[in-house]
Amino acid sequence: MLNGAERNAVVNACKWVGECHEDTDYVVTEELLDEYNCDFYLHGDDPVIAIDGTNVCEALNKKGKFRVFKRTTGISTTNITGRLLNLIEEEVDEDGPSLPVIAIPKQHFLQTSTRIANFSN
Repeated sequence: MLNGAERNAVVNACKWVGECHEDTDYVVTEELLDEYNCDFYLHGDDPVIAIDGTNVCEALNKKGKFRVFKRTTGISTTNITGRLLNLIEEEVDEDGPSLPVIAIPKQHFLQTSTRIANFSN
């Protein structure tokens, strides 16, 4: 799992990002956006619920200051973490404790035209 600094570095590496602020309040308000001179609050399409049960993005969306990142089916940090954990299998040693063994995954390569089509959308 990525910590805040690592997530910030990933977001700042995106060519469409002008500036990213780390460790801001969980509940983003229009005032917070103004403080950092931000045009929009961006988040995945999963709900962001405040402690009082309200959707954090609803008020910003009504003011046109919210944008959604649509999730790609099969691509998520949970999915990636699970796939990485599946690479580690336990091998039982008769003389001692289990030893982790890293299984090397089989590589699948796409044709160039398929790769271009997948990434151009």
